[in-house]
Amino acid sequence: MIDSHVKTLQNNIVEKYNWYKDITIEKNLFTPVNSFSNKLPFESAEFIRNAWNLIMKNNRLSDRLSLYVHIPFCYKTRCHYCMYYALIKHDTNLIDLYVQYLIDNITYFEPVFAKSTFESLYIGGGTPSLLNEDQLSKLLTKINDFRFHPSSEKTYEQSILTTSKEKIELLKNFGISRLSFGMQSIEPNVLKKVNRAYADEQKIREIIGYAKKTGFGEINIDLMIGLPEETSQGLRDGIQVAYEAGADCITVYIFRHLKHHMDQLDSARKKTIVNYNKEHVPEMLKVAREKVAEIGWVDTVEDDNTEYQYFTSDEHLREYSLSGYRTQPDSEYGNNTVGFGHSSFSYAQDFFRYECREKKYAFNPKSKSYVFDMVYKNDRQRIYTIEKLNRDRYVDLNQFLDLFGEKFEDVFNQEINEILYLERCKIDKKQFRLTSSDRIEHAALSKFFWNQEYLKQLI
Repeated sequence: MIDSHVKTLQNNIVEKYNWYKDITIEKNLFTPVNSFSNKLPFESAEFIRNAWNLIMKNNRLSDRLSLYVHIPFCYKTRCHYCMYYALIKHDTNLIDLYVQYLIDNITYFEPVFAKSTFESLYIGGGTPSLLNEDQLSKLLTKINDFRFHPSSEKTYEQSILTTSKEKIELLKNFGISRLSFGMQSIEPNVLKKVNRAYADEQKIREIIGYAKKTGFGEINIDLMIGLPEETSQGLRDGIQVAYEAGADCITVYIFRHLKHHMDQLDSARKKTIVNYNKEHVPEMLKVAREKVAEIGWVDTVEDDNTEYQYFTSDEHLREYSLSGYRTQPDSEYGNNTVGFGHSSFSYAQDFFRYECREKKYAFNPKSKSYVFDMVYKNDRQRIYTIEKLNRDRYVDLNQFLDLFGEKFEDVFNQEINEILYLERCKIDKKQFRLTSSDRIEHAALSKFFWNQEYLKQLI
């Protein structure tokens, strides 16, 4: 009877593991989506501001904040791989209205953070470089009403096709310290496959070169691997062009097959997705690593299972203080982000979070345009664990104990034993580490730590 019970438990573990692998492939659930359920309550900016007032009475957070501003417009096309809220709009009047909406929104919340000093700024999209010089000046003037640490990183996302030397100079004058250019690929036919406009090599060299001369702390180029019909030589050429143009670093992202694409795939096509993640992605990462080694740069993320790779020179790594999305979440203070703009996310110590679902272009503090959620201790433990596994493949047991006041082994005893049974992890006095063999398996194993009700909602 006991043997039968044990056998049933073992079968259940294997079934769960196989199911996790299946939904990883079918629904593209490689990392926690952390999306907001439509069942969450809607509240007004007035409600959100009152909540922040209560939170900011905790002075420990006053200099632990990051600022995010979303610009939701794109020019002519929307890239097939994009997961973010963006509109194909470039009407000057509409963007004028949106910039004023942002200014009014920021002005309303500004008193809450009057005594705060922000650690970083990130202006993303969409395509933020669609803003003209007048719109840029108005928005950045308002943003600079906030206080920032002298060494804070201030990033502005750029498109080669929609920026200019004048805009680059303006950004520098307003204190932007980091520019991030989305190139994705140097191959025109590859970009066409994902509905992305092509910037020729001469234009890339001209714009990046000028930005370099202007004196920003970091010039980043985004590339993507796994794009349809890409070639190894195309990836090598993209890295070479970025390097020769004057980029300080290259961030390489993994192409994600979005859910609406996956739902249309037959079983044969899904098999190619497996091969893509097990064979193609590692092979292209190998090509990228060989190429950056050739130009004398280093790989700062050696694992194949992360969502991005960050390549740079030893010199830049020593001299430039990395911050923001490339660093670990603060283990003591958590994620503290104040977001402005349509679809922006905000967090307070990972226990209070909200998303702006406004679609209008006039700010109204009483309009119920925000969904909010309280993230309780058990889910914070899960989110922390999954983020650590996806960034590092391991959880620091002492850090977990310091952060939550409980032992990792006690909180996740069942999950650990299930993965141990599968022989896919190692645990000692310092670390719990996954020993997955590829991206799909890594993503499947991380799902043992997901909130299962939340997981079912996503699929």
